[in-house]
Amino acid sequence: MISLCTLSSFILFLLLACTYTPENIEKEIYLDKAEIGIISQKGDTSYALEIPNNENFKLFIKTSPREFKDSLEYSWFKKDSLLSNKSVFSYTHKKSLIPDSVTLNDKFGNALGLSFKIILNSPPKITKILSPAEGDTLIGDQNTPFLFSWNAFDADGDTLQFFIEKDSILFPVGMWDYAHLTHFSEGSHKFRIIANDLYNSADTSLWIHFYVKEQ
Repeated sequence: MISLCTLSSFILFLLLACTYTPENIEKEIYLDKAEIGIISQKGDTSYALEIPNNENFKLFIKTSPREFKDSLEYSWFKKDSLLSNKSVFSYTHKKSLIPDSVTLNDKFGNALGLSFKIILNSPPKITKILSPAEGDTLIGDQNTPFLFSWNAFDADGDTLQFFIEKDSILFPVGMWDYAHLTHFSEGSHKFRIIANDLYNSADTSLWIHFYVKEQ
């Protein structure tokens, strides 16, 4: 005859056996999201995927959760051509193609594909302010058209769009590298030039201070 105490111990053993989970059973975790980043030749990191022309760079994947980073299989493609299976893609100017997609595969058989475009673009450069120069005194009144002129350069040959910021007012100039402005009161003023390229990369000159003296 089984005692009540023995029966209770046996039932407790069965309950513990049913609820026991071996530690080696692996829980499946899904890749939540991934983002492509770019490392410049100088070591700067960006997710804008724009890099100056004629420069080497590296592409990497930022994953969430982070622990996926070292367990994924990577496939970098240019259209349908496989370029690399490394986690970081290294681009050497004029010696390799630039990928436009990457496929991530985890150990559970899940796959995630990302398409992207790398923009090779060198920002414009305002090389010189010609007129007025720093500290110039312009003679005239509010109806006198004063000449503002400058030199600028774009390594990619992009058509540039210019702006003059006079005191606190912004004037669009278009493609011209000069403009005539009026309505200056007597006294001190300042201006600077802003140049934008086709990708909205910009260069802004230093403030130039000048004076207007009425005749």
